[in-house]
Amino acid sequence: MRWWWIGALAPLLMAAGAPDGDDPVKRAALIEASDDGLVLFYAGQIDFDDFVAFARLVEAHPGAKRLVIASEGGEIRAARLIGSIVARKKLIVQVDHLCSSACTLILLSSPERWIGPAAKIGFHKSYVVGDPDVPDEEEGEVAGGAGTGRSARPSASDADPFGDGGARKVMTVARVDPAFIDRALSTPSADMWYPDRGELLRAGVVTGLADAPHPDAPSWAVDREAVAASLTGPLWATLRSARPALWAKKVDAIWLARNAGIAAGQAALAARSELSIDLAGDMAAAPDELLDRILTLNGAQAAQARIDGYRVCRLSVKEDLTQLPGDPYRMAEEERLYVELLQLDRFRKPIKPGKAIRMIGDFADERFDLDEAEDDGTDMDQDCRSGMKAIEEIDAAPEKKRVTLYRALLSLVE
Repeated sequence: MRWWWIGALAPLLMAAGAPDGDDPVKRAALIEASDDGLVLFYAGQIDFDDFVAFARLVEAHPGAKRLVIASEGGEIRAARLIGSIVARKKLIVQVDHLCSSACTLILLSSPERWIGPAAKIGFHKSYVVGDPDVPDEEEGEVAGGAGTGRSARPSASDADPFGDGGARKVMTVARVDPAFIDRALSTPSADMWYPDRGELLRAGVVTGLADAPHPDAPSWAVDREAVAASLTGPLWATLRSARPALWAKKVDAIWLARNAGIAAGQAALAARSELSIDLAGDMAAAPDELLDRILTLNGAQAAQARIDGYRVCRLSVKEDLTQLPGDPYRMAEEERLYVELLQLDRFRKPIKPGKAIRMIGDFADERFDLDEAEDDGTDMDQDCRSGMKAIEEIDAAPEKKRVTLYRALLSLVE
């Protein structure tokens, strides 16, 4: 039974919104050339319009030798088209920040592939994106990255030339180790596998490890210090003092996202939303009174999502749900609770995993549709809905059981 997605409830609620007018679905990729025209830069999502823009950039700079790319992914068809240009022009590809999902197909299209010391390369299965109410035969694009459609389901089969089959072919042509390919394409589309630098080199994913980022930088580049300075307010200040290692992790995550074309507000919101997972262990050991207030808030957030028709569970939500009148998702209240949690100096013992599994299992047998909850994890929309429904059920449990059940659930979050 995949209970981890319940712990991921809050990120799913918050990541759907994007402050400052950012559109998490479609923001044109950032594409430009260095002053001498020898280096091309690409950051942002990958789709057909951006392929056209990239093709025009290449045509305008015939002497280009290198592509420095940073992207969370996008449409596989567009990535394959960009990759065909990279292969034809024999462009050296370098990643200094983030290249995940469909972006890896562009990287692997190059005969010479380098990564900088801080680079993260992410892999998972491809999936079909489109409107969940549209029949499968009328579905949208096959994608390798989140945020490109309203729902996410596995691509048709490993034989699909623009799904896992196409990805396998690209990796095979690049002479990537077959065992690595199998691992990459067995990672659920809702997850991401980030191999370390040594593993990428040994598997043939990259041909070289750079000691430093490329000396040229695009106009949109941002450094870690600027990211750290931008994180203000009680939550970030408390996190920095109480959990310096976690603070540094969040700064790095935002820094990577910003340089991959994600707008400042959206990158910070995504990092902040993941705190529900990062702090699950703390919540599992929090005093009953504090955990009761956290559960009450999460239950209210889940109920609001249901009232809104679970818009937050759709990958292409354009509304900024965190800015609706009255803040129905109560983000300010959630931040205050996190600050209180981070300032605790005394904790209680969490529930042991074996006992927690039995408790949640017994409760699920009484309340949940297990056939619905026990999916393979590839439908992120369904995971989100199931998680929110489960939170509402736990919040509505008898007073003597609800906090204990929530503590048990949080004890199972890895």
